[in-house]
Amino acid sequence: MAPHGNDTGADLLADFLAWENRNKTNSPLLFLKGELKKWAVAPIDWTITDEETVRALHTKDWAELTVCNEAAVALAFAVLKTRGACPPDLVHMALASITRTGIIIKDSSLGEDIKAQWDTALSRMKHKLESLPTPTG
Repeated sequence: MAPHGNDTGADLLADFLAWENRNKTNSPLLFLKGELKKWAVAPIDWTITDEETVRALHTKDWAELTVCNEAAVALAFAVLKTRGACPPDLVHMALASITRTGIIIKDSSLGEDIKAQWDTALSRMKHKLESLPTPTG
């Protein structure tokens, strides 16, 4: 329930830290593209948040959707940790991923107490990302 507290998030953070040492000025989205390719995961449409489409994606390939959601959120927080800021396009991707994850959790057969824990964790991550200053320039 934390951005780097699962296999996807932990692996992404470790790989991003190594990449970041050589690519401090490059877009983190270049890293994400390469990471997903390395994992043999096709990127999804990062903007999708409507429930019907999320459910269809989940039915089609739940593992791919889950990895993409986890990766986008993990990358946003990795960038925030290392650079002290996060590009708006990555913030929007992560927020959409949080929304999709919330839909999946709501529809799941998890117990109400676990769903509540997920809701709290997702709300905290969402709040943090939404509170980031918007870069000017």
